[in-house]
Amino acid sequence: MLRQISLPKQYPLPDTPLIKAKWLSTATSASRLEQIARKHAQHILRDARNKADELRSLAWTEGYCQGIQKASQTVVDYVNNIESTKSHLLQHSQEQLEKQLHQLFASEAGIENILALLAHYLSRDAIADTKAIVSFPAHAIRSAKSISDNFKQSGIDVELRTCHAEELRVEYGQEIWCCDFLRQPSQLAKLAITASFATLSISECLEVYRQQTVESVLE
Repeated sequence: MLRQISLPKQYPLPDTPLIKAKWLSTATSASRLEQIARKHAQHILRDARNKADELRSLAWTEGYCQGIQKASQTVVDYVNNIESTKSHLLQHSQEQLEKQLHQLFASEAGIENILALLAHYLSRDAIADTKAIVSFPAHAIRSAKSISDNFKQSGIDVELRTCHAEELRVEYGQEIWCCDFLRQPSQLAKLAITASFATLSISECLEVYRQQTVESVLE
């Protein structure tokens, strides 16, 4: 019966029957040990590969998360930069307009133009036998004749007065118009710039950009 069992060629059998049986038993045990060792090694290798795959997956996920975080931060920085640029642009535009308005109000030609526009406006509802009292800065005294002519051409009698304050003041009937040259330019510039930028819808564009960015990051 022993002769019917085949063994691998790497285990040569001796001629002596007893020794042959002993070798057969040893060879069989060695084969089993080899199979067990191979299976154990395969398990170890498989576990090692699984662990390596897990580590690679974790590393990729961590790198991806870091990449997303960096990209998100870049977007936040960009949006903040846009808002900062918008704020700077608003401030710069307001300062430039305010400077121009100060120059306009400080000039004789500017004072003449402002009063000419007011005279034209008042002529629409002129009050009979009512004189307009116009007070203007003393440094614009050379414009007195032009100011008087503009009101008379609008059909309104006028009384001119000079003042030391940096303002224009017109009293007509029950109404008074006043323009403070020190404060008015700043207020007018702020209102004008705010109204102009409101038509550009910058804030709305930023909000849309934020929303699109959040959606793209979530995807």
